[in-house]
Formats: sequence, structure tokens, C-alpha cells
Amino acid sequence: MKKIFIILCLLLAFCASANADTYINEKYKMDRKIQQSINKNLQNNPTLSGKVEVYFNIKPNITLNKHKIINYNNRELAELIDNTLNNLEECPINSNISSFNYIAIFNVQNGKLKTEIVSKNYSTPADNNYFSKIQSHIQKNKSSIPQENYIDLNYVVLELNISSIGKVTGIRLIESSGDKNYDDKLCNYFLAQTFDMPPSELLKNGNYRHILRINPTSKETAKEHEKYTKLVLEEVKQQIGLYINNMIEIELYKNGHIKDVKIYDNNYNLINSPQILSELKKVKITQYPEQLKGETFTVYLINNNSYTNVYNYFNKKMAPEIVNSIPLINSFSLQPIKCIILMNKNGTIEDVTLIQSSNSLQIDNDTIAAIKYNSYQPYDASPTEKFIFYVELYNLNKYLRQYYAKYAKTVTSYTIGNMPKYGAQNIRTSRIHFHIKKDGKIKSYELYDYNGFTIKENDVDKCIRRLTFPKFPENIDAEELSVLVDLHDPSNQMFSNILMNTLSIGSAIMYIILR
Repeated sequence: MKKIFIILCLLLAFCASANADTYINEKYKMDRKIQQSINKNLQNNPTLSGKVEVYFNIKPNITLNKHKIINYNNRELAELIDNTLNNLEECPINSNISSFNYIAIFNVQNGKLKTEIVSKNYSTPADNNYFSKIQSHIQKNKSSIPQENYIDLNYVVLELNISSIGKVTGIRLIESSGDKNYDDKLCNYFLAQTFDMPPSELLKNGNYRHILRINPTSKETAKEHEKYTKLVLEEVKQQIGLYINNMIEIELYKNGHIKDVKIYDNNYNLINSPQILSELKKVKITQYPEQLKGETFTVYLINNNSYTNVYNYFNKKMAPEIVNSIPLINSFSLQPIKCIILMNKNGTIEDVTLIQSSNSLQIDNDTIAAIKYNSYQPYDASPTEKFIFYVELYNLNKYLRQYYAKYAKTVTSYTIGNMPKYGAQNIRTSRIHFHIKKDGKIKSYELYDYNGFTIKENDVDKCIRRLTFPKFPENIDAEELSVLVDLHDPSNQMFSNILMNTLSIGSAIMYIILR
């Protein structure tokens, strides 16, 4: 998972550090959530005592997605904390950094928990000056940091022990590159470094502990990788239309033949669609350049095509054929059905893959059958013989549509009333897609500009962090709802009969309403 995130984002910096000023409050919320969860489980084990040291790697806007027990003196306590962290629900943080990396010690005495963060890759007001000096030293000497000329390496995470005189007295390898020789070179390099003397108030047991994330891949190799990845994407798009926002992993042999293809959902789980995967394996790719080493080469693709034409085709040519044959949803406890469709431009459906169930096997089967076994007019405008696209269908009955529309208007009113004072016409954000819990709290959200690209806008983020919506009324029996707020057309309604939405990077957001 880490490798996918790294390759996709092409984080080319040597060290990914972060100033916590703009999002430290949200991290505190996460810390409290972790402590509350552990304390809850300790209630059943009041006699437990011991220390457990845990490394956290948290990527904003995804989840609390990685931790590792790195030291403990009580196995039972370590297992309790490990299981607690594994069972935590998604806990997104909205920020611009690549990740938080930190080590926390959980100290439990007779069932009572104390937590201390002892090492981290972000600054706080207390250590901001010294933290900046470390980063400045690394940046100044980055040309001498060991690098490799191949891409298939993980980011390395090191913990440095810096003595009172600035000497590195110890290193802990927390996450390996996957190449032991490189790890050894990197550790030896930092063991030879001397930094500025840390202030005495920052020392603990005579040392200042600091976490570094290092990208082993040279900048030149990363640029070559990016260039070839763009070439692969163009060659794929010329041979098969891609109108999905899912990540596609393609492993190539040196001659350009495809060894393997994988498609991931938005939670980075594999999507099992043998027919679609088989179709993608038929694509012909130019062999990769000599600058890229290895017998195989992996690229990660996310399409950034416009989705407008294919969804206009769906709306005009396909929807009228299925509108009366897909089943009605009679409870908000059922989810939208999400599918990936492989289609021929002559109008033939070749495959329908379910990627999110409605939670009703009968409704899933009837919906897939309605899509698969209807006849459709050709899609003459398709630039390729076959194309793959994503649909989300939610055929609410008329009463649920009314309940939803009323609540959505409330969400819209609250949102617009809390936007920056200088007005919606002066901000980049055009639409906000909320995921709201039944208690009215925001689980997560995405901001989109006029063109449908996901964006970050700090002023809007600050306003949203202050928002809490009303609890769901009794006639909405859902655990969560998704609501689209259009800042420039507040009357925009999502639902009529079928909702088909595409919320994807590189495409306009289109809620196509079929009447």
C-alpha cells in the first residue's frame, strides 16, 4: 500500500517532513480517539501494566492506515493495543502533507494509560527552531545522501538519536527500502552526520529523537519513470477507453509486454474482474528505456480524461433502456450500487463488475441483469472499440427522494452560511461532496473546482471544520449519507429516479438525473 501511494504521487523530495501548525488540532483529535479506544479496552483488563512503543504512519485524507509495534515489555498489553489500533474506523485528517510519522509510548499502570510521543517527523511550537535546523542540514547536503537508479524501492523511515553535542549516536531502521545494501549505506551515512546542538530542554535521556523519511530513488530516475508512465497511459487510452477513477497497476516486461494488471477500489482493495483484466492485458506498450533498470517495470495509472461524452451517452442511450427495470430502493440502509462496465462501441455489454453491493443480493443481481441484458444503441463517438466506465446507481422510491431532498437542502443551507465571508464567487471551490454520519458529524469531504478536479482550499477547509449538521430525521434510517453541495447552484438536486454520479479526478462532477 505504501509503495502504491508513493509511486502514484511521485513524491520526489528526499525527506518528507511537515509543519503541524495548520492541522495540529485535527491530529490531537486523532490522538484522543486512539487513547479513548485503548482506555475502553483496558476497562476489561484493570490489572495490566507495562510499556508498548508504537510507530505510526498516517496519511491524511485516507485513514489511520499503518502502525507497527516496535518494542514492549508485556506481550498481552502489546496485543491489546495492536488489536485496538487494527479495529479503529477510518479517521481522516485534512492536510497537504504526505504523512505523519511518529513513535508513541503507551505506558499502562494498573489499567491506567499515559501516552507520550517521543519521536516524530513534524514540528511543534516547542521544537520548531531546532527541527528547521535539521531539515536545513539535510537539504544542504542532499546531494551526498545515497541514492539508487531504480524505482522499485520503498521509502525508508529512520529514527535518529542525536546527542547533546549534535552527534548521531544511534539509528533505528523502522521501514526498509527492501534493499539491505541500500539500507546499510543510508544508515552509515547518517551515523557519520553531526547536527547543531539541540537545546537542553528538548533532550530526553540525553538525546533528541527525530524521524526521517527518505526516498531512495534518484531524481533523474524518478523523472524518467514519470515520463514513461505518461507514455504508458497514453498508449493504454489509445487502445481502450478508461472512464474510471480507480488506480490501475500494470506490470510490464522489458519488451513492453504486459505481465499482470490489477485494479484497486478507493480503499486500495483489489477488484476482481477477470474479463476486464484480460482486456487490459491485450494492450500493446512500447518497451521501457534503458535508464529504467530491472526485468520488469510497474506503473500506476489514474485516468484524467474528460468523462462528459461517455456519461452523456449513458444518459441518452442506455438509461432509457434500464430505467424501468432496475429495482427500487425502499430503505436508506441499502447502499448505492457501484459497478464497472466493459462495453463495445457497437452497444454490446461485455462485462459488469460489482464493486459495491447494495447490501441486498437480490437487488444487486437484478440491477446487474438489467444493465447486462438490455439492448443499447451504438456509441459511435467512442474513440476506441471498447471502453470501461464507472456508474453508481441509487434508485430511491419517491418518498425517500423527498426525505433526502429535504435533508440535503438543510446541509446546503448550513454549508453556504459558513463559507468565507468574501463570497462563493471568489473561491476556487465549486462543489463539496460530504459524507455525513447519522449524528450530523462530517465523516469526510472532497472539494471540487469548476472543472471537477479535486482541490485543497485552506479557507474553505477551515469553515468546514466548524460545521456540524443536524442529526438525521427519523424517516432517514441511514448510518451515513452522501450530499453534494453546489455553491453556485444551491438548488441543484442529486436525486430524481436514478442517481449516476462520477466523482473522479480529472472529470467534471456530473450528477445525471434520469426522469
